[in-house]
Amino acid sequence: MLTDHHCHLQDPKILPEIEKLLLQARNKDIFRFICCGTGEEDWSQVLKLSERYSEILPAVGVHPWFVEKSSPDWIVKLERLLKQVPKCMIGEIGLDLYFCRETLELQKFFFEKQMLLGRKYGRPVSIHNVRASHLLLPFLRQFSDVKVLLHSFSASPEMTRELAALPKIFFSFSGTLLNSSKKLKEQIHLIPFNRILLETDSPDLLPQVLKNSGHKINVPANLIFVLEKMAEILNIAPNILKEQLAENSDTFLKDP
Repeated sequence: MLTDHHCHLQDPKILPEIEKLLLQARNKDIFRFICCGTGEEDWSQVLKLSERYSEILPAVGVHPWFVEKSSPDWIVKLERLLKQVPKCMIGEIGLDLYFCRETLELQKFFFEKQMLLGRKYGRPVSIHNVRASHLLLPFLRQFSDVKVLLHSFSASPEMTRELAALPKIFFSFSGTLLNSSKKLKEQIHLIPFNRILLETDSPDLLPQVLKNSGHKINVPANLIFVLEKMAEILNIAPNILKEQLAENSDTFLKDP
């Protein structure tokens, strides 16, 4: 059984087709989905989906792109939801130096506050990181007791080694593997096998090879292509990789 460890099923681009998309995924042996919110506006939709479909696991948080749009009591609302929904994770949160460098100090404030909640309630955290690994690493060392998923992972070999030294960090790879450079493939071999996870980031991050073959939008069923590419990179059979990924996923999701 496969898990899509980071997707946005509440996104209006795919929400109307949710039943169809879940069925397509099940037919590919994908039976669990971590649905990540991005801000106060979509938290309720994420939680409604998780109530309606047992295979959808919720995560709520403030994405770095949307820190300026948050209400003054955003942290109170977030903590209230975490108390109300014991299975709820935290995400998508993080730091972004490419798309919104101008809000960096505010991003760091939001990130630390949300990591503190992860520690307080023992919840896994899904992290967005764009060109900010050098800033993220000190936070992750500070919160080394918090279980973390690095969403759509990519970093330098040196940074990958530093991150891999922190035992509660899991590395999630998306369809960018299908377009990947030699550098990304080399990074995978620096990561412990028992901390590799897969994701689609649906409806975003549609791999170029799928665009070229006529796909219009990314969907959870495309996780199977990520699995096949990862198996090729690691030079192992997809079925063996699936077994290990299932163990990794269970470890990530179990209580601390």
